[in-house]
Amino acid sequence: MNPEPHNVPTDLDIECKTKSLLQIIEKLERHIDESEFVPATNQHRGQVVLALLSKSLTVGRAVCCLVQSGFGEEAFGLTRTLMDIRFNVRYISNRDTEARAQRYVEFFAKDSQGWRTIIPKYFPNMLVSNSEEHQQVIEIAKNYKSPHDWSGEPHKTKSLAEEPDTYEFDSRGNGITALADYEIFYKMASHFVHATVCGIESHVAPRFDTFRVRINCDTDSHANLALNCVAAQTATTFVCGFRALRYEQPDEILRELFDLIKPSA
Repeated sequence: MNPEPHNVPTDLDIECKTKSLLQIIEKLERHIDESEFVPATNQHRGQVVLALLSKSLTVGRAVCCLVQSGFGEEAFGLTRTLMDIRFNVRYISNRDTEARAQRYVEFFAKDSQGWRTIIPKYFPNMLVSNSEEHQQVIEIAKNYKSPHDWSGEPHKTKSLAEEPDTYEFDSRGNGITALADYEIFYKMASHFVHATVCGIESHVAPRFDTFRVRINCDTDSHANLALNCVAAQTATTFVCGFRALRYEQPDEILRELFDLIKPSA
């Protein structure tokens, strides 16, 4: 079963943290909009990174909405999307940024190729285009072995997380990784994405008790985990993203995110 924090936050704690988190997300949204970025048309990094930052802020808002509505476990499950975004932005910004951003963008071709197989199977009367443009898409798709992985790395998402950082180093001089987040929080959140038995524990009625929908839901602990994940993943995603953009980071706003999850003395 999933490990749980010893100190379960009160509803008031969660309400205050959610409001604070939403205020910080709004500041980051305003910061991007007021920066008036115009991505270079001959490069991919700007379009990709800014779109991923926008998506991360939107998902963060959605997590907060679920928490406010009392769906802590569902909110925590959604944070896996934030971790996916963080791992992608981290990997793209870490080295070979433009080449990796281009590979990320062109993965659409592999998805398009997949639909060209699925559509005739279920919709035989629907015409599939064979234009020159579509042939070019098929050629690009050949660069991707799997329809479920854009990077081409051997261990997919894990590889993105475990690649040593080229910007930050530990006390021994080794590049830090995001492997802990992958092996702990990504794993935990995945139970609520895939509906494994570990993800339905709080819905199981005690023996000999009458079953009720959401009979034993423990929303507060997972709500707190979800909010902490939003703060941590948003902050680290922005750090990596602004490196890729080669633009000064909004340090003061990011510090507010880190302060939000700092353990109390």
